[in-house]
Amino acid sequence: VNAGNFLMGSNFGFSDELPIHKVYISHDLFVSTTEINQRIYKLTMDTNNSIIIDDNLPAYNISWLDAIKFCNKISELYSLTPSYVITQDDYEAWDTTANGWRLPTEAEWEYIAQTDTNVNLSEFAWYSTNSGLKPQPCGKLKSNKNGLYDCLGNVAEWCWDYYDENYYSISPEINPKGSINKTTRIARGACCTDGKTFVRIHKRNNQNNGTFIGIRIVRNDK
Repeated sequence: VNAGNFLMGSNFGFSDELPIHKVYISHDLFVSTTEINQRIYKLTMDTNNSIIIDDNLPAYNISWLDAIKFCNKISELYSLTPSYVITQDDYEAWDTTANGWRLPTEAEWEYIAQTDTNVNLSEFAWYSTNSGLKPQPCGKLKSNKNGLYDCLGNVAEWCWDYYDENYYSISPEINPKGSINKTTRIARGACCTDGKTFVRIHKRNNQNNGTFIGIRIVRNDK
């Protein structure tokens, strides 16, 4: 996905989606076209915490810490420099100069997840209306304009940022990375059990854990 700018936020959602503000993503990104499926997650981590086990389903029921551990492990398998410093079971630092895989920032996620306006949501997203309230195989519906599948619905996707309901009012314009003084991480995209109101690219989900949360990974194109 090429670098560029966009208007982040929405006038038609919840209060934490305001104010609408311009954001510039200054670097091209390599992005996994689908959510990480269970086959890749199991081969990388030698475990699978998903409730419904199927190689083609997205890996889910993953903590934020396990998500960044996955990023580091798959970076090492690709002979890339891991993005995160992790000691035992605690996060220490994000090395922004590393070329390894990582979680997208909240701004990067909203940028790469953009769809054309007035789309038929059921053609792009698994949600309460069409999912049977359970995850579906990755990449079976239409892609968005960046060629990415299931950004909306199916399982939510962990982002780097801490959640701050007022962050948009102080967000820097270039490559925002979120609040540094909070405790809850962001998940984006909603999931297979959510209704249409929540399955929007602007909706911010603040939770430290949850059954239907998975991973989409990115890395800087240097």
